[in-house]
Amino acid sequence: ASELAHESADRFAHRRGNEVELTGLGRGNCRFWPVHKLPVFNCPPRPIAKAVGPFLLLAAARVRPHLCRCDSDIFLVRHPTFIDARTVLYVAPAQDGSGPWLWSLDTERRESRRVSFGLERYTSISASADGRRLVATVANPTASLWRVPILDRVAEDADVSAFPLPTVRALAPRFAGSTLFYLSSSGSGDGLWTYQSGQALEIWKGADSPLREAPAVSRDGQRAAIVLRRDGRLRLYLVSADGAEVQSVADEVDVQGAAEWSADGRWIVAGGTDSKGPGLFKIPVEGGAALRIADGLAFNPVWSPDGSLIVYAGPNVDARFPLLAVTPDGTPIQMPDVRVPYLGERVRFLPDGK
Repeated sequence: ASELAHESADRFAHRRGNEVELTGLGRGNCRFWPVHKLPVFNCPPRPIAKAVGPFLLLAAARVRPHLCRCDSDIFLVRHPTFIDARTVLYVAPAQDGSGPWLWSLDTERRESRRVSFGLERYTSISASADGRRLVATVANPTASLWRVPILDRVAEDADVSAFPLPTVRALAPRFAGSTLFYLSSSGSGDGLWTYQSGQALEIWKGADSPLREAPAVSRDGQRAAIVLRRDGRLRLYLVSADGAEVQSVADEVDVQGAAEWSADGRWIVAGGTDSKGPGLFKIPVEGGAALRIADGLAFNPVWSPDGSLIVYAGPNVDARFPLLAVTPDGTPIQMPDVRVPYLGERVRFLPDGK
């Protein structure tokens, strides 16, 4: 862990004028330290905490940087903040997908616990230099669906209309024929719902295992691919449209982000990590080993309607991720320099694929 921490430190520490900048995986994960007070990275004048992949990287005075695993969903950690020499506060969802909540990490025991228990969802946390005063932002978010027409001009507010559903919460919509698949919650975590002919049906219960990624729906609407946490890993499962059948596919891939179904219904493409490291994978629906078609971090791929192109978010160089593209056989395709935020899906093909 110590070697990995130093490797991560070198990767994320950059000189910027008379300061050293620690770049993070998202907004809120940067701290600045004067260079004259920072002779070596692992001996800053104050403790440093930052998210590095599925770990929290900690560096305190006179100690080597080290990595801690936490009980929350550490990959979505935001705003890690030291309040004393051994205590870090941070914002992250729980393992069941609820939140984000406020957490406390004891760096000596390497144990974390949730310290917020109300209904408020924490979005950021920061502390004064002495750690005696805190400032936090909280939110009570809602989620609903809206319809935006595809026009030959930029859509305006007047063009947008609500898409009414019988459930209070709705997000991550996917259409297949006359059926709408979407995420909603009747409890602490989001499950998978369908809506057809005025009827809403929950086909995967969020209480069993909450969903945080949009479903990948087959073109015929008969099956959906969802990402579930099992034994500390994120794995891909196929669910029938009525919820009666559930089966796992490509257990060797720890999935990252949402997946996408191919037009012919034979493959699912997803980013993830296997024994060889992170990559982009084609997963056969009827069983068999996943095929690696690109190396490196890959998130939220989308497959063109004609099946010729796969676009995905690649490894970040700052707070945003570049859009990359490959053909289904893994041949790289040059893309314009477009960068998207990490959280959420930012790219979809139009129905005509153009």
